[in-house]
Amino acid sequence: MLCEFCGGKTEKKIVKRQHWFNNKLYIIEDVEAEVCVKCGERYFHAITLDAIDQYLLKLTHEQKEEIEIRRRDGAIFSLKAKKKKEGSPFDVPGIKTKATTQDILRAVKDSRRD
Repeated sequence: MLCEFCGGKTEKKIVKRQHWFNNKLYIIEDVEAEVCVKCGERYFHAITLDAIDQYLLKLTHEQKEEIEIRRRDGAIFSLKAKKKKEGSPFDVPGIKTKATTQDILRAVKDSRRD
């Protein structure tokens, strides 16, 4: 097939796929795609994308540790569930200080001066 962007030829490769599903981003490894040898644009078959959606749906409902996807041509790739981290990385414990808001703002302002 020819690339729609640069006209280069494509070849089948096994790649990682960044796939949005239910407002969450999943990284899926070992997915077959047509990849342009000239610009790197990737094309995925609709059957492959539908299979990913179906297995992500199954994964999110069953909460299994891993699901294998086996294509009709024998290619296999897997999805692994990761445990959700509690809280935000910005949730840090506070410290006790006698500094006021004005003291902190003044320190920040002073640090930005040349």
